[in-house]
Amino acid sequence: MRLDYWKVIEEYVRNRGDWVDFDDIIKETGVPRWIVEQWFKKVALNNEKFEVKMVFFGNWKRMVRLNGR
Repeated sequence: MRLDYWKVIEEYVRNRGDWVDFDDIIKETGVPRWIVEQWFKKVALNNEKFEVKMVFFGNWKRMVRLNGR
């Protein structure tokens, strides 16, 4: 059985409803970091469905949420 990691990530972001930290996606979903990196680059940054921002809280954080929330 093949697990669709991208679907797991999108469902997690959808259920959270607000800004989600990139590292929280990895911790909470158990999806490997390299897959979350790939999803972030190929889907979140190039898709009107998601809104992405970079913030600085002592170190850089990558945040993502569904667009329009």
